[in-house]
Amino acid sequence: MDTTAKTARIGRYLIERQLGRGAMGVVYLASDPVIGRRIALKVLRLDLPGAEESSERLRSRFQREAQSAGILSHPNIVTVYDAIEQTEDGALCIAMEYVEGTNLSDLLRKPEPLAPDLVLDLAAQIADALEYAHGEGVIHRDVKPANVIVTPNGRVKITDFGIAHLIDTALSDDLRFLGTPSYMAPERIEGREIDQRADLFSLGVVLYQLTTRHMPFKGSSVADLTRSIAREPPTPPERFVPEITPELRGILLKSLEKNPDERYQTAGALATDLRAALSRIAALHRTQPVTPAVPPAESAPAPPVAAGAPPPRRWKIPAAAGIALALVVGGIAWWGSRRPGSPVGEPAREPPPRAAHLQLLGQGAARLAAGDTAAAHDLLRSAELVAPDSLRARLGRRLAASRLRRDEAALREIDVDAAVSEGRAALSRGRWGDAQGALERARALDPEHPSVADLESRLWLARQPARPVEPPPAVEVERPPPPEQVAPQVVRVEPEPVSDVAVVQLDFFSLASRGVLTIYEGDRQLFKEAFRFLERRRFLPPKAATGSLTGKLEIPAGDMALRVYLSLPGRATQVVNVAAELRGGANHVLRLRVADDGAFTADLR
Repeated sequence: MDTTAKTARIGRYLIERQLGRGAMGVVYLASDPVIGRRIALKVLRLDLPGAEESSERLRSRFQREAQSAGILSHPNIVTVYDAIEQTEDGALCIAMEYVEGTNLSDLLRKPEPLAPDLVLDLAAQIADALEYAHGEGVIHRDVKPANVIVTPNGRVKITDFGIAHLIDTALSDDLRFLGTPSYMAPERIEGREIDQRADLFSLGVVLYQLTTRHMPFKGSSVADLTRSIAREPPTPPERFVPEITPELRGILLKSLEKNPDERYQTAGALATDLRAALSRIAALHRTQPVTPAVPPAESAPAPPVAAGAPPPRRWKIPAAAGIALALVVGGIAWWGSRRPGSPVGEPAREPPPRAAHLQLLGQGAARLAAGDTAAAHDLLRSAELVAPDSLRARLGRRLAASRLRRDEAALREIDVDAAVSEGRAALSRGRWGDAQGALERARALDPEHPSVADLESRLWLARQPARPVEPPPAVEVERPPPPEQVAPQVVRVEPEPVSDVAVVQLDFFSLASRGVLTIYEGDRQLFKEAFRFLERRRFLPPKAATGSLTGKLEIPAGDMALRVYLSLPGRATQVVNVAAELRGGANHVLRLRVADDGAFTADLR
């Protein structure tokens, strides 16, 4: 398999950039040119020393695991699209849904703590995904923070279903713990048969880590760590979070039981308990404090925090009569605002900051999903201003800003192509002034664009004065002597060879003013043009108009199949297949039409 910058292709997928690298392979951001979809391409290298299975058995197992993962369709699971075998160099590839966001490992490396309600919500979503997968007979076997992606709107996406089983069965015991076994269930470490409850143990470790910022089991080596997981109880979570609620403590310890029969038996039961704990936090959020009738007591200074220790968590609300109540959940303070002169205990009229923050978050996520990137960016930036420590707002605003830059670049490319096309059309009609105006517009958009330089060269050449052609001097030719009489000879004339190339003239007309037209023959791209048809008005801004494109395609003669793609703003990409027999040396016409409702037709004559 060749993944160098020269080819940047695996199978039919075009590699854009590397997303990550691990001990067992690499993940690339790639695109599928057939349907124009971006994907994540995971390349697994199983040709390491110690691989026990033959390549034939490994290919068979790979197909089974890929099929098992491919049947899963759930909002919290990354979808698997395709499986590719690259057996010539020991690589196996899985094409899957590309999810924009960050994984839990990256979130855990950030200094700010995660809000307890966010932790419970994320864990409940993971449990939902596992409940669905287990119902389909699929066990993940490698639930850990690196395999959990969180999107900017807070949705969980679990990746790598089935890959752990493939690696586990392909490698020897010495290589099986190539990564850390911190999240493995005791029965898996001991080589016993496992079921879905092993995933619930792993989720318990993840929840413990999100809650305390520590691991429940520790060891100075892999051997010590695996012994601790299999034999020793977890470190009590209250050692790291003294105010942890008994309810959450019970969820953690039950998830981390050594004996699978004493754990949660289903992910659904775990999700129910997590949401019950989340509902109690939400109920506390809705409780508005009452201003006391007496002045509050002076606050005592907080005890010093040891250097390097994680910030303290507030999991319970201390109750004390006559003291103003303040609820702090993961750094978001809740208080009731009261108008001056309002009666004691009157509910606040203005929404609390958290309510405004969540409202802005929801509106921003909705606008982002609808494709209104600019509005989404403004809403998410406002949410970040209301709650500067909000991880969701910061991630969402960064994603919106990235998409905004990408959208602006794409629009600028279309505008440049439209201006250059207009300039070339003006040149062909001898209208140099219009061509110069189009050149200036294109140059203002992107002076370094190669099409701008090409139009500038064409305009310069067209303006060069034509040089008069002087007739050649008369030459006196001496008459040759009359030819000798020669007997006529028969000359055999060979027919001219028939060309093996056919010419296809492109005739494109669109009632839609803007889009991208792409033509493929097999995997070879023959034509791609972004168009934007505008009607120039003297005293008014230009308006959208109909327009046409022309071009010439040279295609090998014989049976041929073309795929013609049309992308219009706000619509799904359309594809039309055209098949015909092309005669060598002949001219054909590919007639493409776009109706005002976006309907697309193609005809080859």
